Amino acid sequence: MQIVDLTHPFDSSIPVYPGDPSPQFRVLAEIGTAGYRLGEITTVLHAGTHIDAPGHMLGSGAAVADIPVERFVGRGVLIDVRRKARIDHDVLSGVEMRPGDVVLFMSGRSGQYRKPEYFHDGPVVTEACARALVAAGVSMLGIDFASPDRPPFPVHRILLEAGVPIVENLASLERLSHHPNFEIIALPVRLAAEAAPARVIARIIP
Repeated sequence: MQIVDLTHPFDSSIPVYPGDPSPQFRVLAEIGTAGYRLGEITTVLHAGTHIDAPGHMLGSGAAVADIPVERFVGRGVLIDVRRKARIDHDVLSGVEMRPGDVVLFMSGRSGQYRKPEYFHDGPVVTEACARALVAAGVSMLGIDFASPDRPPFPVHRILLEAGVPIVENLASLERLSHHPNFEIIALPVRLAAEAAPARVIARIIP
């Protein structure tokens, strides 16, 4: 079985959305003194590879813990959007999408993940594209950049109002380019919150 890890490592030096605090790691106990190691982490929930739930933008929206786990697993559909500043509905033309699919937009920006420009001048998904994804019945949208849109976040709202979670800051989508058949498994920590860190993998189907 071939597995491709699509998750960025999580540490105190990962980039965060401008204005958000960086994650903080603290050691509470060490093996040499206590006989075991105990650590603590303080972080915003939108750092690193993570999943946005409806509660991120909607007052009565579901938390991550409320989303059925089946929503986080599905047939993967990779769409190459490199060199596109605007990801419009035309990128879906000719793409076979089935209800329950996990659509991945590969922009190539994960290579800039730890560079200052990562959060600036990234591509944006249009509202028309978001509505087309909802109409197709996709289970999730995954992106290898920081956000599908910018304030006031209309694309977030279109997707989340339809119950479509958003996986942000994916890594290594290029490794899927030569694999037409794969399954996405994107499991967030089951937090009663508007987002959660996730370990996202692709299982290659021969």
